[in-house]
Order: sequence, then structure tokens, then C-alpha cells
Amino acid sequence: MAAGDTIVFTIRVETRSSDPVTIEDPPLAGLLLAGARENSAVDIASDGMRRVTTRVLRLVAAQPGAWSIGAARVVQGGMVATTPPIGVEVTGDPTTAPLSAEALRTMIAEAAPPEIENEVAVTLVVEPRVVTLGQQVDLLALAWFPREVRTRMRAPAAFENPRVGGVWSYRHPMPAGVVATRRVGGRTYDIFAQHETIFPLREGPLVLGPAAVSYSFPLTFSFLSREVRHVVQSDSAVISVRALPVVGRPSGFRGAAGSGLTLELEPSAFDLAVGEGRPFSVTLSGRGNVALWPEPEFRWPAGLRVYPGEVGVVVARTGVELEGNKTFRYLLVADSAGTYRVPPADYPYFDWRTGRYVALRTVGLEVMARAGTGRSLPTVAAPDVLDHAPFVLPVEPTKLPLWAGVLIALAPPVLVFGSRLRWRRRARGGRERARPAAAPKGTLAGLERHFAAALERLVPAAERQDGSELVAALRAAGIEAPRAVHVVRLRDRLRQAVYGGGQAPDADELLAEAREVLSGQLGERDTGQRTPWGTVIAIVLVTATGPPLVAQSVSGEALLRAGAYAAAVDSFAARALLDPDDPGHWYHLGVAWFALGSEERARVAWIRAARLAPRHRAIRRALARTGSTDPRSRSLMWVAPVTGGEAVLAAAVLWMVGWGMVAARRRGATTALLAIAVLAAAYGAFVAVRYRTPTAVVLDGATPLREAPYGSATPVDRLNAGAAVRVAGARGGWMLVEFGSRRGWVMRAEVVRL
Repeated sequence: MAAGDTIVFTIRVETRSSDPVTIEDPPLAGLLLAGARENSAVDIASDGMRRVTTRVLRLVAAQPGAWSIGAARVVQGGMVATTPPIGVEVTGDPTTAPLSAEALRTMIAEAAPPEIENEVAVTLVVEPRVVTLGQQVDLLALAWFPREVRTRMRAPAAFENPRVGGVWSYRHPMPAGVVATRRVGGRTYDIFAQHETIFPLREGPLVLGPAAVSYSFPLTFSFLSREVRHVVQSDSAVISVRALPVVGRPSGFRGAAGSGLTLELEPSAFDLAVGEGRPFSVTLSGRGNVALWPEPEFRWPAGLRVYPGEVGVVVARTGVELEGNKTFRYLLVADSAGTYRVPPADYPYFDWRTGRYVALRTVGLEVMARAGTGRSLPTVAAPDVLDHAPFVLPVEPTKLPLWAGVLIALAPPVLVFGSRLRWRRRARGGRERARPAAAPKGTLAGLERHFAAALERLVPAAERQDGSELVAALRAAGIEAPRAVHVVRLRDRLRQAVYGGGQAPDADELLAEAREVLSGQLGERDTGQRTPWGTVIAIVLVTATGPPLVAQSVSGEALLRAGAYAAAVDSFAARALLDPDDPGHWYHLGVAWFALGSEERARVAWIRAARLAPRHRAIRRALARTGSTDPRSRSLMWVAPVTGGEAVLAAAVLWMVGWGMVAARRRGATTALLAIAVLAAAYGAFVAVRYRTPTAVVLDGATPLREAPYGSATPVDRLNAGAAVRVAGARGGWMLVEFGSRRGWVMRAEVVRL
């Protein structure tokens, strides 16, 4: 390789053990570490489950010579594995790193020189200037330095990104030093470059730039001399973006654009045992904006359950063209023995190279399900669906404002003792805070911008991450793995509907779904004031499970009865976020989680339901299915026999009756009645305070309780599955928790909040 080039060094570790894996970076000589990322996922194979940990290092060649990447160590428990050292030969002048693409060298050689000589200048090279939606545009920013100016610089010039809106961009690594030298008007210029590939997302004129470059000079020749910083900007550039043609557009077109696309199924036919999960993937390959290619639509037959998995996006550069593949993964489970035939799926796309629409068609998928010893899903029958919702108070007294309680407490004695003040405020019922008006019905474009902003607050630079990289970032931010996968897929659907250029037949349904999802996973809890767009980001993260035809048109109860438990989880989670005071939503959410085999998540949902309706028989029977826990956990997950709201309501009634008896001068049991009212109010307040204790439940056994919030920190203890811990704080994707006298850190994905 040449000086300035980049090496991507990947370490992939597979293990069947649940012990944490530590990957130690290899020693480096002559190479600089430019960046690193690490993620971990569970892979379900025919021979069982295994955990795959991947660490990717981006290394830059610093100077010519023969160097090596040393041995990397992988440690798990008492086992140690090492990688062999790799030799690297770096050639070339580190101040003039060659470009890897001949097309880039041609673009630089043909670029117009700066108009003003003897000064540092920045120019934008844009190819092509007239494009169709979905077509690639190469944006090259060139910084021209006169040779005598460049030799005074101690560090390479630094580019500031061009201000570009309404595009999907890919930043390409470029040599940090001089990439070319040009002779203009008898003067030698050294050129620095930055390359970016963009895909316009809307039709019409698109303004690019200006780009800027910053550099500095030392004031003196001393090594410790202070440097003076200079910034130079380029002019703007304009691209004309044409809409996709209407003539010849297929009816099922959903905005896919590219060139030379292919569609493959893996496998195209297989057999499995009833209740056994088998992986299935669909891979789109070709040139274009891989990240925005929509998911193929299959018509799955009844009796074959489909659980969407992680979406993988791989992007590479051939010359200056971007190409890659996008893989959609599924888990198929058959409910009964027989043959299931999935009809072929059509995938039309616009080929911007030929200027016409092309229709891809998959082969049909045949699944043979046989009776066998495969794992049944679920292994234990889940509780039944409720025929009617449990009764709860129409207004929760413990959530009334403080002044309402003070008014109820003071009004009766004031009236009884003949106060002349006229209290015009209502003593009972309180004054509920007026809720803000419902957000006006927006558009998909506006909703997509709010979704992107909310996702950016949760995951910095989310707009530049796709597929497994964004899933890993969301998991580090505290989003559970299935939810993170659903977020990425829904974001692609939303962007495809807004920017894909095709007609969205489910625009209204997608808009409603996005508004629901926006209010739960990323938004704040409802505390009496709702942010319209904060409510709009919760259910974009919760209801994105699987095919939209199922999630949008079938009720959660019907999904439960049909056995579509994953879709039912998203449906009831969305309903619980919108109406958290309905115990029926939490009960059915627990039923769905229990059917999927997640007893801890089911326990949390049923505890929420029991705290709202503690005497409902079905809820109590369901909660009894989750088994016993340790005494500390039972204390944090305690369910009162009477809700705090019921106790406060009874206290208010008794208080009123007692002071009414005082006013009527019936002093028989007045004192006892008032004392009972005070005790009931105190009990209600006690229950409300206990329920507000921040609590989380551990999902998996042997979960390490680390002494610091990072993966390689030493575990101070290990927690059992179902253990309840008190949440004392949070930092990024970690939670500081307390379990008895022990205190430590756990990952957000390892626990679920109560």
C-alpha cells in the first residue's frame, strides 16, 4: 500500500459461552489508529445459538517501510486466543499519497485552476451537473496551495464540509497530504482534496457548498511558536435534479433506483421441524444508494410465522461508483406440518444508467415443515386474551395536582367553622391541566425531518450510519435489539416514502404509524404536558415490526389469537405508551412476551397491570406464572392489594363525610372517621411513592455488575435473571444500579425498566 492509504482490520470472534469477551488491540508499528468500532450480536444457526463479537480497526499508513500488525489477543474467562501477525509494506512519499481511483485523478487533472493567482483557493468539482433522482453525484473539494505557501505549513490542511441539504451523502477517505501538483501560469500548486458521493433526495435545483479549508502558519521558526489560522471558502455550485419519469412506471414501484440490481434468496427451499426457527435472507446487490433500497414485499402464507431480523448494508467503491448489497434477514417458524409455498415477489426499480424501469422477480420459496422434536414456540401455553378490559378509576387521584389535595383537605374544616371566604374552586375532582391541542396533521416529509432530529439526539451522526452500524449504536444508547432493528427498517421505509420518488400507497398508514412510534421510545414520558413531535417519535420505534400489512390492519388481540406474537408485542407496546393507565394493554403485552419466551419482560408488564388492577383474577394468575424471586427483588416489585388512587379516593370521601357530621353536630364516630381518612390518605401516598421508585429487572442470567461503565470493566458481582435492581443513574448506554448493598453498572440492553 501507499503512504496515506487506509487498512481495515477486522477481528471476528464466535463463542457459545455467555461469558464476556475482551478483544485487545494488536501492537502497531508504522501505522496509526484512525478509528475503531465494536459490536456484538446473537446468531441463530441450525446447531444452536452463538454470540458473534466483531471489532473493526481503521489503520492509516504513516510512512514508507516494512511494518507489521502485531498479534491481537482475545480473552474469555480463562481462554486466550491470538491472531497471527500481518506484514505490511508501505511505499511512496508520505507527502504525496496517490489516489486509488483513476477517475478521481482525471477529475483533478481537468479541474479549472483558481482565478486569482498566488493565493490559496478552494474550488468545487461536481460531476454530473444534471441528474435524475437516485443517480450518483461526485463532489470533489480541491484546495490549491502555492508551493511556497504549502512548504511553510507544519500540518496538512483541514477541510470543512460543504453545506449540502436534501441529499444522502457518503464521505470517502482521502490522503491527508498532497494528492496532485499542477503548474498554472508559471507557478506550482500543491492540491489537497476531499471526495464525497451524494444522492439527491428531491427534484429541482440543489445548491451545494461552499466548502472551506483551514490551515495555519507559525509566526516564527521556533518549534514552540504560536500558529496563525486561516480559512478560505469556495463558491457554491448548483445541480439540476430531475424527477423520475412517469411514463412506464410499474404499479408496484416504491422508489428504488440504481443500476444493475440483482435479487437473491438464501435458501430458496428448505425443510424444518414444527416450532423450529430457521434463518432466511433476501439480498439486493448492485450500484446506487444501497441504504435507501426498500424491502421486497412477500405474501407469507398462513401458518408460517415470520420474524424480521437485522438488516445488513455493505457499501464499497469501484472507481468512483458506489456499489454494495443490502440483506434483509428473517426467522421462519412453522405452526404445523405441511408444505408452505411463498409466491415470487416483484421488485421494480428505476435504472438511471439506461433511463427506464426494470422489474426483478424472485423465485418462489418452498418450505417443508415436518413433525419433529424441534422447539415449540411457546413451550408453555400463554394466558388467555381478556374478553373485556379490567375496571380502573376514570381519574387517578394520586396524579391530581398538589393544590387539589390541599383544597380537598382544607375546604371542609373552613366551611364548617363558618369562614366567610367564598371558595369558588372545585373541592373535588381538581382542575386537570389543559392538554395542548392535537398536533395538526403533518406530512411525511415533515415527520421524517422530526424523526431524523430525534434520532440524532439519541445517536450522534445517525444520518451517516446504516444497517448493523446504526443498530449497534441504538443498542449502545439503550434500545433493545429487536427495537433497534425495527427503527432502522422503519427509518428506511419513511425515507423511501419521502425521498424515493415513487408513489407511497400506504402514505396515510405510514404517517399514522410514524406518529405513534415517535411518542414512546425516543420521547419523554407523559407528565401532563405533551410535545406533539415528542409523541410522534415513540411509536416510530415500536410499531416497525415486519410487514406493514399485518401491523397496520390487524388488532393486537387478533395477532395474539393468530400466534403472531412479535407483531402483537409492538401493537400492545404502542397502545401502552399512548394509554399507560389501561391494565389491559400491559396484561396483553405480558402475554405476548411470555409466548415469545421472555419471562422477565412478561413479569414487568404484568406487574404494571397488577398495580393498576390488583384484584383482577386473570392478571394475578398470570403474574403467578413467572415464579418467585429473591426477597430484595420482591420488595422492589411489590404490588399493593389496594391501589393508591383507590385509597386516596376513599380518604377524600371519608374526610367529606366526617366533616359533614361535624357540621351536623353528630359527634359519635366523627373522630374515628376522620382518623381513618387520614390513614387511608397516608397509605395512598405511601403506595404512590413506592411505585415511583426507579426499578429495572435483569433479563439474562449471570449478567455482570461492572464497577465502571465500559465493557472491559471488572465485574463486582453477577445478577440472576429476574432480579430487580434500583436505578441510581445513567450514562449513555449504561445504567448505575443498586442491588442490596452492591452498586455497579449494567448495559441498558441487559435490563428492562419497570
